[in-house]
Amino acid sequence: MKLKVLLDNKTETVDVNAEWGLSVLIEADGLKIVYDLGTTDMVMDNAKVMNVNMEDVDAVAISHGHFDHTGGIPAFCKVNKKAKIYIHKNAFSVFHGKENGIIDDYNCGVIIPKQELERLEDRFVLTDGVTRLSDNILISGTIPDVPGIVPTETFYLEKDDGTIIEDDLRHEQFMVIRNGDKGLFIIDGCSHKGILPAIKYAQELFPGEKIQGILAGLHMYPAGAKEINSAIKNIEEYSPDVIMPLHCTGMKAICMFKQHFGDRCIIASGGDEYEF
Repeated sequence: MKLKVLLDNKTETVDVNAEWGLSVLIEADGLKIVYDLGTTDMVMDNAKVMNVNMEDVDAVAISHGHFDHTGGIPAFCKVNKKAKIYIHKNAFSVFHGKENGIIDDYNCGVIIPKQELERLEDRFVLTDGVTRLSDNILISGTIPDVPGIVPTETFYLEKDDGTIIEDDLRHEQFMVIRNGDKGLFIIDGCSHKGILPAIKYAQELFPGEKIQGILAGLHMYPAGAKEINSAIKNIEEYSPDVIMPLHCTGMKAICMFKQHFGDRCIIASGGDEYEF
C-alpha cells in the first residue's frame, strides 16, 4: 500500500503548497483512491508537482461535509471524468462552528455553488452505511457513537426552516484498508467523533484484524493536555505500528503524540510519500 499526502496544513516539500485542508492518495488493491480534496484547487497543483496524474484516480472518498475537505471537488472533476465521489448523504447540509460561545453566522460546510453541485450530481455516490470499494477497502458510512467519547469541538446544523441544532456528525466517515497480513490501516479526515469510534468500527467491519496504522486529522487543536492524553491512551490500547497525525491535530498534540509513540509516530506533511 502506498500513501501520498497531496495536501496538508503544512509542507516541507519544495513547490508543494499548504492550506487548511487535507487530501491523501491511497494506492491499494489495484485502485487509486483520493481521500478528501482540500479547501481549494490547490490539491490539483500539488498533484502535478508530485507527478500524480489525477486522471488515473479510480474513486474519491470524502470524510465529511466541511469546506476544507470538499473545496477541490470541482477542479478534480474538470480533470478526472470517471471517478465516483463517495460522500455521505447528509454532507450537503449547512453547518456552523462556534467561537467565543457564539455560533458562527457563516456556513462551514460544503460551499460549492448549488448550480455546480447540480451539474456534478451524477458523479456523487451518496453513502449512509458501509460501502465496499474492493475486497479489502471499505468506506464506513455513519460511524457508531462510543459512550463517553465527546468531540473536542461542537458543530451545528441549520435545518431547512432556519432552526439551528447540534450536529450529530452522522455525515462523518472514514476509510479502512486491510493491508494483507499487516492489519488494518484507517484513514480519517478530522475524527470529529473521536478516533476511538473509528478504530472500534473498523475492527467490527474486519473482525479479528489488528490495527496496523492510522492516518488522520485528529481535531485536537482545541483540546487541552487531558483530552490529548486520553486520545493517546485510547489509541495505544490497539498498539498500532504507525500513527500519522495530520491537518487539524494541532502542533501541541502532534508533539505529545511524538513523545509518546516515538518512531511509530510519523510527522507527515504535504508532499510526503510512504509505503507500508
